[in-house]
Amino acid sequence: VSTQRNGDRDCKIVLHRHFRTFTMFRRLCTHVKSRQGQVLLRNRSFASMSRTVYTPSVEVSGLLKQLSEQQRLFRTEISPNAIFEAIDTLGPHRVAPGLVGVSYRTQGHQQLFDILLNYSQTLRDDEYLDTRGVATALLVGAKGIGKTTSLIAFTNILPIFNPSVIPVYVSFNNMNLIADDNLLRGNTLLQAVCTVLGVEKRTPSELIEALERRGKYLLLMVDELDQLYLEDPTEINRGTLSELAFLGDQSSGRISTLLCGSSAALPNLVTRNFNDFDEWPLLRNAPNLNGTKYSSRRVYTASPVDLEDLDAILQLPEGPEKIKNLRRVGFATGCRVRLVQRIVRDRAQGDFFQACFPEESTQSYNTMKVRVRKDLLAGILQELRSKNSGLFKDLCPNGVPSPDRIAEVPWEERFEPLRWTEVESIWRDVAHNEPREDILKHVLHLSDRSWLMTKNIVASVPEHIYPSSLYTVLNATEPKSVMESFRGPFWNGLMRVPFALLQNVAVNINYEVGNA
Repeated sequence: VSTQRNGDRDCKIVLHRHFRTFTMFRRLCTHVKSRQGQVLLRNRSFASMSRTVYTPSVEVSGLLKQLSEQQRLFRTEISPNAIFEAIDTLGPHRVAPGLVGVSYRTQGHQQLFDILLNYSQTLRDDEYLDTRGVATALLVGAKGIGKTTSLIAFTNILPIFNPSVIPVYVSFNNMNLIADDNLLRGNTLLQAVCTVLGVEKRTPSELIEALERRGKYLLLMVDELDQLYLEDPTEINRGTLSELAFLGDQSSGRISTLLCGSSAALPNLVTRNFNDFDEWPLLRNAPNLNGTKYSSRRVYTASPVDLEDLDAILQLPEGPEKIKNLRRVGFATGCRVRLVQRIVRDRAQGDFFQACFPEESTQSYNTMKVRVRKDLLAGILQELRSKNSGLFKDLCPNGVPSPDRIAEVPWEERFEPLRWTEVESIWRDVAHNEPREDILKHVLHLSDRSWLMTKNIVASVPEHIYPSSLYTVLNATEPKSVMESFRGPFWNGLMRVPFALLQNVAVNINYEVGNA
């Protein structure tokens, strides 16, 4: 670590081992001179830190603005489609961390950009003035669907067409892995944000006054909030939650706060409807952030049988093989963006399965050491197999899984998930002396750990329960020897899928998507 101080400049550069080229290092560590009274004091790079606060520098925003004018972006409309076009056009220039040259036009990505555009434009138009709990929201979506990628891309692009709104992205993901140059270590959320924006007194009131003086607005995007609740209830962490409670209740019209996370339990954490202090230590004495002010919005997540959303990711060429290739990939990945990307990167046979399925590695140990949770999962997967026995019989002629049948049988139309009442019945069989209400806690835990997928929340419980993928059901209900002989031919079928587009993208996403 080297630090240089020269007048009003304070540049701190931290080099981490995962930077592969000096060009990448130089680009990600761009800093801006501090000028008295200037918001956007310096640029802290998302990709260089595990726990981060990021807003694009004046230089980066200027370059993106210049490129967008050259390419005639945002001339006719400001919409999710215009954001997609900007990502595809500006990403290849690689002038901003986290802005990559590819967009996945899935329902989830379109919904996210629509929400972000709505809040930023309403903020700019002063429509949040004298309102409480209207400029805030809680966005919840499953892991691996591209939430973080979308938030960071929007953070870079927003100043191009809405310069009066300052976007700040904050991530609590992997907060303990790297301590160097970590603004959120030793600072509360708003203290860190004030540091990035050059607000000297670092108090909520001073931040609002600074924005008013400069005629600016702040769109604050707080990502992976559920990871914060895994931390100990220190004074700083409790202070961050208290600041979020303040942001939900302030009526200045200058700040809009969007919380985001992957855990299905997040709405219950925010409203303190859970009391599992062992798993969520920060819940102890945590403030209720008020679910009416941080109203929960579910980001669309493709089910394991949503081949239409998968098609938006793969963009395969038309032809008779297209649907077969979609089924091959969807069967293995559950139609999730992150796992599709891993197929491209993990070319060696077997690596993909170990990386993507908890049961294939030691990462499942903590989940499976809880006996009742292990029995509940086994019961759910077995019931899914039984409920879809006719389908799996067609997929396994002569009792052996067939890669060809997986590509030919329309399993995406025939597969039926479990209903909540069916899961409750399984719980009664395995719970023994466990409290009845603990079923939701265990199902949400299994969902967070990518064993299951929940859909359609009704009366605070998921209406439907899916496996993470159909491969998961097969793997849990077939003998180990059968699955070992099946993987080779199945993987060879996956490798025949024309991944040309994603192969070109893989180099770009390797650094900049990170844990998106």
